[in-house]
Amino acid sequence: MREALAPGVWGVVATPFQGSTLDLDTDSLARLVEHYESIGATGLTVLGVFGEAAALTAAERSLALEVVVEETRLPLVVGVTSLFTGTAVEEIRAAQAVAGDRLAAVMVQANSARPEVVIAHLNAIHQSTGAKVVLQDYPVASGVGISTEALIYVVQACKFVVAVKAEARRPVWPSLNCRPPSTSRCSAGWEVKGCWTSWWLAPPAP
Repeated sequence: MREALAPGVWGVVATPFQGSTLDLDTDSLARLVEHYESIGATGLTVLGVFGEAAALTAAERSLALEVVVEETRLPLVVGVTSLFTGTAVEEIRAAQAVAGDRLAAVMVQANSARPEVVIAHLNAIHQSTGAKVVLQDYPVASGVGISTEALIYVVQACKFVVAVKAEARRPVWPSLNCRPPSTSRCSAGWEVKGCWTSWWLAPPAP
């Protein structure tokens, strides 16, 4: 049976910087995390595209995650910057070492337009780390465009995918055969939550 992320609002955490050298601003990061928890966020998404993860060194990513873990007990989805399986596994293991059982899932970008390539990538990641996956479709950041049909095919093949975060330049809802309110249901049976440009797909309740 497929698991899903806990329902509710998952705050997307920005990574603040300071000074002319753009050092990581850990105090501001801590306050942001505290704010999300104070307003009732279900969990946090850390080191995603909005979190500037691709611009951070491995040491900076680790430090940012350490700050988040110290400031909150909320479950975490941690972004993975690499499109390559080996380095993605290294990033995930580093996140697991810091977050431990607080790691609800890792957010992995689709690395190919070909669903069989994405499936092989995700299977290798899951087999190596045991991590649950939020599959991210963000062609502006990844440079990879994948059709909605291919995305659904990947999810159906990978039972450890607990959500999909779709931020495609095209509206995804026509291909999903659903209307674009804040919550709808697509033809694959998944619940679609979000706005016109960013969507979370959650598997149906058992």
